[in-house]
Amino acid sequence: MSKVKVEVVGIRDERAGGGCCCAGGCGSGGCGPAPTMGEQYQELADFLAGSELKDQVTLTFIDVLTDELENHPAINQALEEELDLPITLINGLVRFFGGLSTQDIYEAIQE
Repeated sequence: MSKVKVEVVGIRDERAGGGCCCAGGCGSGGCGPAPTMGEQYQELADFLAGSELKDQVTLTFIDVLTDELENHPAINQALEEELDLPITLINGLVRFFGGLSTQDIYEAIQE
């Protein structure tokens, strides 16, 4: 069985979406700032490393500000379509964008 290739595309030190982890806003003493895309990626990496899928997945973070995108046509197309970061590709296909859901990615890998 070949490994499933998961690529997370974003900006490592920036927060996804509005920068807050709660729907109601952070100003009311709520939950505080959302994790950065790099932190969300690390949470996903840690989760997958502890799962039964650990030997079946290659996981990569691609930072749109610092990494070369020339050889990534699917990523370039997603950026041209102005999909919200982070963008998750599984085996070269865009599957999710605008956030990282460990559970959704885990289930998609199992498919």
